[in-house]
Amino acid sequence: MSGEPGETDTGNARVESVPLYLVPKVIADHIRKKQGEVFLITVCRSKEHQYQILVETLAEHTQRTAGTASARSGGPGDRGGGCSTRG
Repeated sequence: MSGEPGETDTGNARVESVPLYLVPKVIADHIRKKQGEVFLITVCRSKEHQYQILVETLAEHTQRTAGTASARSGGPGDRGGGCSTRG
């Protein structure tokens, strides 16, 4: 989606540095863009009141996590949402 703050051009719907008040609008726009075929929505706080949003379909999620399934250390419910942990 062109014009979103901090949007990266990686093919999937990853938007970085979104202010809190725009999080619902950005998610709704991506759901419309993907025609409702959403598998996973991840929202992570990146700095102060800025958030990173990742909206994926099942195909995008499978492609992104194909090589990392054995490397993950999460529990049985971990879907690998893509949030980086703070150090």
